[in-house]
This record gives sequence, structure tokens and C-alpha cells, in this order.
Amino acid sequence: MIVKVAKSAGFCYGVRRAVEMAEQATSRGPVFLLGHITHNDHVIRKLEGMGSVTISSPEEAPEGSTVLIRAHGEPDGTYQVLEGHRCKILDATCPNVTRIHDIVRGAEAQC
Repeated sequence: MIVKVAKSAGFCYGVRRAVEMAEQATSRGPVFLLGHITHNDHVIRKLEGMGSVTISSPEEAPEGSTVLIRAHGEPDGTYQVLEGHRCKILDATCPNVTRIHDIVRGAEAQC
């Protein structure tokens, strides 16, 4: 049997970028992942095996820790909590998602 894999198979650009950022950051020291950066348990286990820790809220981030924001981004309040904890933020938000968030912020400002 021959299995053909589509060129588009695998993670989208944003998730692939977030996973690569997490791998690189974790290789330099402990990283706290704010939520699962992908819905792929194998990838999450690999990152946790490398030393990353998954947390479910910004309040769980230890003071001064490194925290990775996943590809779909987080609300502005999340960044404020992390900054209040003096965390180093690695923003892996997909550039396309960031652009959408900026458009929404601009529309809200005009209301």
C-alpha cells in the first residue's frame, strides 16, 4: 500500500511556529506553557519531557518565570497579569491572529 501525504498536512503555520518557539525556549531553561499550545498530546508530552510545564491560568506562573503564549493568543488582561508577576513573555501568537486582534482593538476604540 502507498500512502500519500498532502503538502498541507500537519500543523498550520502559527502552531508550527509556536511549537518551534517552545522547543527552542525549553532547551535554554524552564518554560511555562499557558495552556496546551496544540491539541496534540504527543507534542505536549514531548515538550513536558524537555522540561516545560503546562499551566492553565496566568496566575499560576511563578514570579519572574518565562511564559509562552500559544498561537491563538490571549486577552490583554493575561499579559497584564504576567507583567505583574514580572514574567518574561514569549509571545507565540500567530501573526494572522495578532492582526485580527489589532483590528478588533481598533474597532473597539472607535466605538
